[in-house]
Amino acid sequence: MLREMDILEDWAAIRKAKGALARRRQESGCQSEKSPFSARYEDGKLYYEGEWFHKGDHVVIESRNDTYSSALVTGINTGEVWVRKGDGSKTKLYIGQLQKGKYKIKKS
Repeated sequence: MLREMDILEDWAAIRKAKGALARRRQESGCQSEKSPFSARYEDGKLYYEGEWFHKGDHVVIESRNDTYSSALVTGINTGEVWVRKGDGSKTKLYIGQLQKGKYKIKKS
């Protein structure tokens, strides 16, 4: 059976290890909350990597496998950007996908 002193020693060791881990994360600048690419919705516009995109803008979409396609922005809301590609198909790009780098857009 465990004695009270053993429990207190274990508890102190756990707290010490937890504090050391928190300091290490802070020093390394852990950026798990931050997105690699800046993308946000604001007032009916999309702000992506320093540029504002509006409905009606002509853009080039680059995917992770280095394929490019031209498109027209047909709608922007809080979570997604709707585009119509050159072949007439409509596609939805989630803002989260832009933030993670799955797709990149730039004005054409």
